[in-house]
Amino acid sequence: MRKAFLLGFLVLADCTAERPFRAEHPQPTPVVGPATTSQIAGVVHHPDHQADLKRCYERSLKIAGHATNGRVDVTVVVGPSGSVEQVILKMHHRLDPIAPCIRGTITRWSFPANSEEYAANFPLVLRTR
Repeated sequence: MRKAFLLGFLVLADCTAERPFRAEHPQPTPVVGPATTSQIAGVVHHPDHQADLKRCYERSLKIAGHATNGRVDVTVVVGPSGSVEQVILKMHHRLDPIAPCIRGTITRWSFPANSEEYAANFPLVLRTR
């Protein structure tokens, strides 16, 4: 069975899950610091990152037993090396089951390095089709 998934800014095809899934991203808000919006979007678009976020959603479906829709506002504090120092998630409490997985996934990402720490902001909108 073929199902298409939209996560972040990238469409992933030939994926399967128990239920159809779609996550949309409005354009990211400007970042505080040296990284550009397109650089941040490039990190969020990365196919491995998209696949990891999709797995988070699929796990939450198994735990909750139903589709969990909503918006997650993400703030990432990035250290000078580009490593993620902190992930802050703002979302409705019904999305709590997916929060640890999203936080853990984003913590492993690498952002553009800089001479000082900076923050990047972007939304995740989780929604079934």
